Formats: sequence, structure tokens, C-alpha cells
Amino acid sequence: MHRFIVNSQNIYGQTLEIKGEEARHITKVLRKKIGDQIAVFDGSGKEYLVEIKQMLNGSVIGAILQETEADTEPEIEVCLAQCLTKGTKMDFIVQKCTEIGVTEIMPVESMRTIVHWNSQKAQEKQERWQRIAQEAAKQSKRVKVPRVAPVLPLTEILKLGKGYDLSFM
Repeated sequence: MHRFIVNSQNIYGQTLEIKGEEARHITKVLRKKIGDQIAVFDGSGKEYLVEIKQMLNGSVIGAILQETEADTEPEIEVCLAQCLTKGTKMDFIVQKCTEIGVTEIMPVESMRTIVHWNSQKAQEKQERWQRIAQEAAKQSKRVKVPRVAPVLPLTEILKLGKGYDLSFM
């Protein structure tokens, strides 16, 4: 069964609305019809079995048939601080780390990093990696999408600490 992500703000009682690229994929690519059932998750741990009720103006309205609290997430939260790589290697890293259960991915710019971007390019890359994480979470049947943090210099990452065990450094 195909899986889709929905913003939790678009869940209204026993009805939900799927918008944007996900709705386009349902209607134009998969050509789902009214009455078809799909699996939907909200990124916070809940998964829904949904029957499509309406398709209009770039959105899909569905009735929630079943709601479950999925237990597919690892017990230990892992945050990966990864230095930027050349080419599309970072895309691959985000995808595979999402599939194995990483909770957060922090792209790092270090002194020896070869690629350096301006703030706009870094933001575009972060948005791209977040979409890759979302797609990988759907593919690997995760119910939580890992957060891809903004690109930060290594010195800032170390200052954050965030309660992470940095004793190996």
C-alpha cells in the first residue's frame, strides 16, 4: 500500500486533507480514485488507514478508517553531525541514515570542507535534504521524519552540545 505524509494541522477529527506534492502524486501519478485506501502518517508517530472521499483543486480529502500508534522507531535517538561532501554524496547519506533510524542530521561545514555555500544555497540544500529524508522515511516505513538542521560551522555544533555525548572528541 502506498504511504503518504500529511501535516498534523490538516487532520480534523476523523477527516484529513493532503495537499501539495503528495496530493499531486496521489491524483496524477498513481491515479487513485475515490474509495481507494491509502496509508498516511503525520511524522509524529501516528499512522492512519484512509479512504479517499474527495479530490479537488490540488488536495485530497480522506476519511480516517483506522489510527495506530506505530512502533517502528529505534529506542535510542541518534544524531549525525556530517561534514559536507562533494556532489550528491550528501543526498545518499541523508537517505541511508534516515532508513537506518537516525533521528537528526546536522550538516557541518568544517575547516577542511571542500564545498562552501552562501546562506541561500545552504538553505536550498537543507530543504532538499529534508525532502529526501521525508521520502526515505516513507520508503522505509518510518513514522517519524528525521530533522535536517541548517548547515552550521563545526565550532557552532560543538557549542550547541545539545546534551549529546561528545566525550570521544
